[in-house]
Formats: sequence, C-alpha cells, structure tokens
Amino acid sequence: MTKPVTKPTHLFITPDPRPGTHDTNTLDAIIWWTPTLGPTATIAAAHLANHAINQPRTPLPIADLQTMLGVTEVAGRCWRAIDRLERFGMLTWHSTNTITIRTQLPALRPKQLARLPEVAVAVYSQRMAKA
Repeated sequence: MTKPVTKPTHLFITPDPRPGTHDTNTLDAIIWWTPTLGPTATIAAAHLANHAINQPRTPLPIADLQTMLGVTEVAGRCWRAIDRLERFGMLTWHSTNTITIRTQLPALRPKQLARLPEVAVAVYSQRMAKA
C-alpha cells in the first residue's frame, strides 16, 4: 500500500521482522545511519521502532512523535521524515494509519561507507569484524 492521502492523527506501528546488524532504537543505529537517512528520519526511526517493540498495541499520536522529534513548529517535517523512511525501505504502510518499521537495520553498504570520514569507516569496520 502507498502512503495515505489524508494524514492520520495516530499511527499503529508493528515491528518489521527482517534481520539486520544494527538495532534501530539504539545510538549505534543513529551514529551509522544518520548520514544516509538524515537526522530527523533517523531519530524518527528510533522512536517508531522503540514504540513498535515496547507498545505494539498502543497507537502513537503524530503530535507526540512531532514533539519527540522537536519539529512541532515546522509544518510537514515529521511527514517528510516518514516519507524518507518509506523511500529507504525502513517503513512500510499497510493501511491509512498502520505501518511496520524495521527494528533492525542492515549493515552499511559500500556506497554508504564512502560518505563517511575515513576514521569513521575504520571504526565501523572494526566493529563489524567483532560482530
């Protein structure tokens, strides 16, 4: 399903069971995925994943998500982050107010690593070798 035409006021969020290297709701995912997804979308993914894991049957008010992202004053910024997560395959719409969110993100691809400073690539490579 594609995203809804009318934006919902609440989202029902379930975990996407695909395996990955980085838990979405951790600092590790934020550090490594921010250069790809952008800061607002990465933090939104962490909040959505945390909600899906810890409160799967409770709807999340969009106003609460906007507050947690610090974007209550910027019209549309929350929805642009959600759209970006969908574009990168982190989020999938199932109905007008129901989504799944990846609770684990994949390892960075070479193209993503190429965007990072050399020291960050070295740290990432060391971490992945230990995993």
